[in-house]
Amino acid sequence: MKKILLVIFLLGLTVLAPAQKISWLQGKWTGTASQPDAATQPTWKIELTCKGSICNIKYPSFPCGGKWHLQKLESNNATFVEKLSFGQDKCMDNGMVIVKLIDNNYCDVEYYDGKSLIATARIKKEMR
Repeated sequence: MKKILLVIFLLGLTVLAPAQKISWLQGKWTGTASQPDAATQPTWKIELTCKGSICNIKYPSFPCGGKWHLQKLESNNATFVEKLSFGQDKCMDNGMVIVKLIDNNYCDVEYYDGKSLIATARIKKEMR
């Protein structure tokens, strides 16, 4: 019985996790990503806007974009799955994204295709 309750509790945490507010990532962030082994367009612009638990991402250079869905949140980093809503023919869909807080103004972003790191970015918080 204890094992069943533990499993139900852990499943509940998994369902609740994506609704968490990512306080350190709130606001608008911009920057440039790079993919050194890309044959064409090795760098591109990023526009990220997070409000509450919703993070909208745009890559105007392609163009493509969508939402980052929170999978795991820690004090200084967050893991997302990227779900594109437009430009799926130009950008990779369903990739894993890890955002690491550097300080209040900068984050590093890593893009993964499965377990392989495919691109990195540095983003800066826009000041109002």
